[in-house]
Amino acid sequence: MAETFEIAGGAYEDVEFVGGTSTQAVIVTPIRTKPSGIYIEVRVLKSAFEKNGASVVNAAALGWADIFETLAKQPHVGGVQWGQQQAGGQVEDVAIITVVSSSGASSDSLTVPVNALGPKLDETAIAALAKKLNELEAL
Repeated sequence: MAETFEIAGGAYEDVEFVGGTSTQAVIVTPIRTKPSGIYIEVRVLKSAFEKNGASVVNAAALGWADIFETLAKQPHVGGVQWGQQQAGGQVEDVAIITVVSSSGASSDSLTVPVNALGPKLDETAIAALAKKLNELEAL
């Protein structure tokens, strides 16, 4: 929706591995969240897109925009970006979270697979890293 994300480029077809040699066709749509402007590549099954149209992409984009914007608003979070990393011979989507100390004088990053974020969006790991940064500054 216009208030939570905007399309950031043309959609394209791709293939995702779902285990072993099995694949599924997907439609990838790049978006930028609002207000933070976080770039995300939203994937939906091609078959769902063909059956239900753009509403499937819109629903997925709304969900991802909400998750990433919520991450960006957490205490000690200085920034969030979407990315990908190798995992078990496959590529997985990740959130790269920049965590800052209470003073803002130091920072470090935390990389979390998006499918492992869970309902608390890794607030415990973020708080633990911020605590570590604060302790290092106090030395």
